[in-house]
Amino acid sequence: LSFRAKGSMSFLDQALAIALEGSVRIPPPVSGTKRDFRATSPALALLATYIRSPVRVHLNTGFVFDNTRTLDDGNVTRQHALGINNYNQWASAVGIESRFALGNLWLVPFLEYTLDVPVGPPRAFKVAPMRLIPGVRVLPWRGVVVDASVEVGLTGSRAPGIAPVPTYLALLSLG
Repeated sequence: LSFRAKGSMSFLDQALAIALEGSVRIPPPVSGTKRDFRATSPALALLATYIRSPVRVHLNTGFVFDNTRTLDDGNVTRQHALGINNYNQWASAVGIESRFALGNLWLVPFLEYTLDVPVGPPRAFKVAPMRLIPGVRVLPWRGVVVDASVEVGLTGSRAPGIAPVPTYLALLSLG
């Protein structure tokens, strides 16, 4: 369960958008127990998008106060499923996208790289979860968004206390 709020402003004749985003993530109940609100994890991020038609470049960076460590019981499967981390994270992403009209349909292919650096453990950059995410957004009509992507895990080793990164994760979303 996540709640997000975002506010943005445009600059340079609408070519640059800067946004501030606050969010709160409340993990699901573990093993059929009641929801543990001690695991609630707030985050604050700065988002920037540079628009030069037809290309957009995104840069996101922020801090996640990750309290999911309260759910950690050593079960690796549960750690992966719930995204349990024993450390706060400095989360960053850079992405590029372009829009193409195909009749009345818009296609937006994109490529994103993410890096979630855990704050605290030794060798943090060496064990930081990294992903490369190619995908396509389809805009079939106004107000509808369909995303299809594959998160490719770039982190080879598993580090104690840091949520594992799957080799790949196929995602399909409708909004």
